[in-house]
Amino acid sequence: MTSLAHVRFCLLGLAVAVVAPACGGGASGTPGGGRDAMGGMTPLGGSGGANGIDAGGGTVPETGASDLPATASDATPEGAGDARPPEVDGAAPDRAPAMDAPGTTDGDGTANPVWQGLANPIYTANGWSTKDVGVFYGPTGTIHVYFSAFFADAGQERCHVAQTTSKDLRTFTPAVVVFDGQADGWIGMCSPDVQKIGNQYVMTFNAWGDQTPKPKQLFYSTSTDLTTWGPMQPLGASLTAGRSYIDAALANPGDGRLFLFYKDDSTVRTRLAAGPALDGPWHTVGNGFPSLLMPSGSENGLVHENYQLLQIDGKWRLLSTDYSPRDTYIYTLRGTGAAETDWLTWEAGFRTSVKREAFNSNETVNAAYIVDRRPADGFFYLYYAGRTEAQTHLGRGNNKIAVSRSMDMRNWIVAGQ
Repeated sequence: MTSLAHVRFCLLGLAVAVVAPACGGGASGTPGGGRDAMGGMTPLGGSGGANGIDAGGGTVPETGASDLPATASDATPEGAGDARPPEVDGAAPDRAPAMDAPGTTDGDGTANPVWQGLANPIYTANGWSTKDVGVFYGPTGTIHVYFSAFFADAGQERCHVAQTTSKDLRTFTPAVVVFDGQADGWIGMCSPDVQKIGNQYVMTFNAWGDQTPKPKQLFYSTSTDLTTWGPMQPLGASLTAGRSYIDAALANPGDGRLFLFYKDDSTVRTRLAAGPALDGPWHTVGNGFPSLLMPSGSENGLVHENYQLLQIDGKWRLLSTDYSPRDTYIYTLRGTGAAETDWLTWEAGFRTSVKREAFNSNETVNAAYIVDRRPADGFFYLYYAGRTEAQTHLGRGNNKIAVSRSMDMRNWIVAGQ
């Protein structure tokens, strides 16, 4: 990996309705070139990651790896774009700041004042559509949130890989545009997934927006602190060149193998490859098409995308956004994973049930991400996007980020309840 490139920042504002200066995206020449209002560098501290599978196959304590037990539109009109200062909304300004992340004191299910003080959506940005969320709880209580940010930039709608942090899910640091791909001729970048592999953090993501002769491709970047990311590198290019692929997600069993799940954007089928390292060489596993089965033994007939691979109580699970309509499903690896072809068969799928609220009246849950906080408070947390319309942002709509929690992964309680 070449020397790390400093992330440049796009000032968005705090979550207590503080309006920041207008922000652009994608300065050329550096990865993730978001600019602040003065064209300079805006510092952002914090460390963390997502997914949480270490090189030994275990769960990294500070990560967001999850576990599974057995058992009215407010969109900003298009065209506002770069000239309109984004605004981030969070809790009411008169709320006192919480000292701990949500759910750190109620492992027995008793009331938690931090959780009860929340309300969905927990993160919104006027003029931005925010989705494809990934979350990592850091060792000092910082919650790292990664997402796709859709907004008008450089004369057209583009997508950007962005990140923010919070201590209480009510006040957020200024958002950071990490990657937008414009310097390399891409329309945008999206769908981040971050996990710890060995002694480094790895972010996977993909190009957004087809254009000749550059179909969407998969990428990765590495970091030692989750603030400074190295240049984006191609991921699985020997398998994807010349054709559009999206939604890269890695599984690391810790035995010298990596498994790469991704979606063929033309056939909309899930693909599977394996390799010894991020730079490969990668090869297709078996026929290359994983089966995601319901308890009946058959597929649910839906398209699968936005994957998350994680170990839960010693078993590998696959989280997928299935559509249409979009909903979140969880599947379990049928075998042990010792045989490479084990990774082709996933079974016992079930749909997670998330409550519809005012902010997600059009689409309840999209591109969800699970965090297992049972060691801290007995709960799983599901982060996801919802919207009230599907017209703005080239049909993506006015997505906002929300959270629900559960003790059994099937019955979910929305923030504040």
